Amino acid sequence: MKLILKYLLILIAFTSIAQAKVGVCEVLPDVQKDKYLACLVKEAERTDDVADINLLADRFSYYKRSEEAIIWRKKAIVKGDAEAMYKLAKLYSFLQISRKKLNANEYSIMMTKIIKRICDNYPEELNKPNKAILLYKQAALKNYKDAIAKLSELMQIVYGKEGAVKEYKKEMAEGDKNTYRFLANLYVRYEDYDKALELYESALKREDINKGDVYALIGSLYEAHYRDKKEAKIYYEKAAKEGNAVAMYNLGIMAGDKKDYNKAEEWFRASEKAGQKNASRMVCYMYKSKMDDYYRAEECYLQKAKDENPHNLYALGIFYMNNVGNYNKGVFWYEKAYKAGSSSAAINLGSHYRNDYHDDYNKEKAIYWYKKAAAMGEPGGWSYLYGEGAL
Repeated sequence: MKLILKYLLILIAFTSIAQAKVGVCEVLPDVQKDKYLACLVKEAERTDDVADINLLADRFSYYKRSEEAIIWRKKAIVKGDAEAMYKLAKLYSFLQISRKKLNANEYSIMMTKIIKRICDNYPEELNKPNKAILLYKQAALKNYKDAIAKLSELMQIVYGKEGAVKEYKKEMAEGDKNTYRFLANLYVRYEDYDKALELYESALKREDINKGDVYALIGSLYEAHYRDKKEAKIYYEKAAKEGNAVAMYNLGIMAGDKKDYNKAEEWFRASEKAGQKNASRMVCYMYKSKMDDYYRAEECYLQKAKDENPHNLYALGIFYMNNVGNYNKGVFWYEKAYKAGSSSAAINLGSHYRNDYHDDYNKEKAIYWYKKAAAMGEPGGWSYLYGEGAL
């Protein structure tokens, strides 16, 4: 049972890995996990940083200490963190969704056996589908990954197909201004795109609705489901006039697809200014992948890296390592990215030294960087270290 619950918690913990900054806690063998967790707790309390708090919650989950994991998830939720909302919702809804999939034979034979055993031994106190619904709603309103899709799935399982629609309509009648988004996504799940569109159009008539968000949603509906890019562009442009950053980003993609790179650059930079994080990094990607202009791409990545953002430093490392083949510069920028908080940079450094196709092959350095990556929550680091007997 312990192994099964550990497997479950790992699945939930590593849905995504935050760019945490607690690489100071070296990886320790399982027998010393209390010392390792104490180090992470100390760092999370010291920095009070959401990424560090999420990493700590992930590690508590890994070691089957779910109560403490939940406590730290809630600390991140209080700070408004969507990732913590999503992961806690996933934990609370696991039983409901898994049983539904088991009954529908959606798992492979091997996974069916594993999931069935997990469900049979699942702690009842973790089965909180109604709380999961609330958390998915909060994460969805922050546009976190597939939170709204997970919400629709759970609503259908808990209330049934028609019941979920009735529940949302009840909430709308009670004046919840955000429910139109959830119900529209439910209609999309049922492939009733016309009803979803009708709901968006009704929302535009309300005074308390951000019209830019609605226009962007309509544009996405036209692009992804009606396959009508011309109409999608019209609504994205309306959304952009209202200051919607996502619509600006999508317009940049559309312009790039048409090889109007100047216009694409304008949209990407406008999107970042409007709040879409690192949207302008797409300009660098465009220079590199669409225009084959590596000189401008390098200048672009270097300019982005000046802000010391770990994602931008990491992107520059990838550019030198994978696109230019300059390993020395790649290592240099990966190390800077790691110091700024990028666990991905640490795992890539481990991979770099692990491979024997170049002169930099060094198993000791590979283990060193995999330990750094694992200490920051990267599952690939742990896997390599256990495989090599380094833990």
